[in-house]
Amino acid sequence: MNTPSIKIYRGQIVRSLFIFLTLLLTSCSDDDPHFTVRLRVDGLGNQGVDMVYTDRRGALRRVTAHPDSKEIIEFTGSAPSPTLAEFFTAGSARPLLALPVEDGRKIEARMKFGLDSTLVVKGWKPAAEFVRLLASTDSVADPIERNSRIAAIVGDHPKDFLSAFLLMTRFHVPGHELEADSLLQLIDQEILPQGMVKNWARMLGGQIATGAREEMRGVSLPISADTLRRASLTPGLQSYQLLAVTAKAKNRDDILTLRSLRDSFPNNRLDLLEVGAQTDSATWRADIARDTAGWQQGWAPGGVSSAPLRRLEIPRLPFYIVADSSTKIIYRGESLDEAAAVIRSRLVPAADTDSLANEVQE
Repeated sequence: MNTPSIKIYRGQIVRSLFIFLTLLLTSCSDDDPHFTVRLRVDGLGNQGVDMVYTDRRGALRRVTAHPDSKEIIEFTGSAPSPTLAEFFTAGSARPLLALPVEDGRKIEARMKFGLDSTLVVKGWKPAAEFVRLLASTDSVADPIERNSRIAAIVGDHPKDFLSAFLLMTRFHVPGHELEADSLLQLIDQEILPQGMVKNWARMLGGQIATGAREEMRGVSLPISADTLRRASLTPGLQSYQLLAVTAKAKNRDDILTLRSLRDSFPNNRLDLLEVGAQTDSATWRADIARDTAGWQQGWAPGGVSSAPLRRLEIPRLPFYIVADSSTKIIYRGESLDEAAAVIRSRLVPAADTDSLANEVQE
């Protein structure tokens, strides 16, 4: 006799459960665990585009997508906290664009291929603001002036994660490692994108190891295993010193760069020492046979673990260190081009000095 009321009661339970599940699913969809970027690049054609970003563990994530019938390229990724996504065409080392992303954000971007100034971003205010910041800093050609502008932005906005993105993507680090490290410390640690910071700090750490914070000390090495003659670098006696540590034969470009430095600056202005870290002196001699070097070359028995090099904490090879006349290390890194650029930015070549002296006499 109670069957109808039981059926009605069960029906109410089913309806209530359905409503509850609907509300639950709706609330979950509002808390989207993904971000979306819809990109249109006029003039790109059917080329695929890679989106590369760093997750919170510091691992690089790559997503490849192609234009649809409306020339829209849609990317989806996961970033619980803000991180920076860079977009590349196939085979290109220079990103098309870079945008901050975060789960729950739906960003739209449009630009003409090869024309950064045409980029328009909608959907998330920080993404549009970051594009404006990049345009402002990229318009400054001089890296020192650009660094000053970035330092001012970081100093004025230490609690904005965009300051961190700008620092890590546009600051000219070579020769300014300690300043970069100091600026990173200014930014509120709670808003720092930990994955990106981990990778950037690792890069800086290779250049700002204990040795990079110290003054450059003298290095003295045998010319080879069978002679008492030695090659040496004595900071403070010349305007600048370049220590180049290699482990195999140099390529033609590096030889030409070293020759150019030696020809441009006399010994009393630039002291240049190349150290071979090969396993034996015979291999080292074979590797340098075609150099016809006008600079000092020595061999380090024991490689980077040898006593003269160990305290410099050289993390990998080849490696280059530049010090000024006060023995302060102003560059540590893997790029000979960057080391040469630091030297040339601070020293006037001998030929230019002579021409200036002639102008004064006239």
